[in-house]
Amino acid sequence: MIIHVDGSPRVSRALLQDGKVLQVTTITLEGVRGPQALSVGDNGRLLASEGGQLVEFDAQGRLNSESIFRGLPGGSRLDVRRSFDNSDPRRDSDPNLRNG
Repeated sequence: MIIHVDGSPRVSRALLQDGKVLQVTTITLEGVRGPQALSVGDNGRLLASEGGQLVEFDAQGRLNSESIFRGLPGGSRLDVRRSFDNSDPRRDSDPNLRNG
């Protein structure tokens, strides 16, 4: 579980097992002063808004200066969603689907 308060350059990471906290570590986000709208992505990557622009960090809080998100507009809210596929194998296997 990741805990962040808007404006803080620190993030707390709680390791949970069976609903109990086993360990809490603090991560300092490199090179930012007041990040907002923190989001957690694949492999623990962290994405936040700093000064109206997006910044990305690795799981240890190191700034990713080559991120594809770097410099894109960001605000006080951030919602990064995983890509998804809405195909339905049951429907797509129907021969009528291919009657174009």
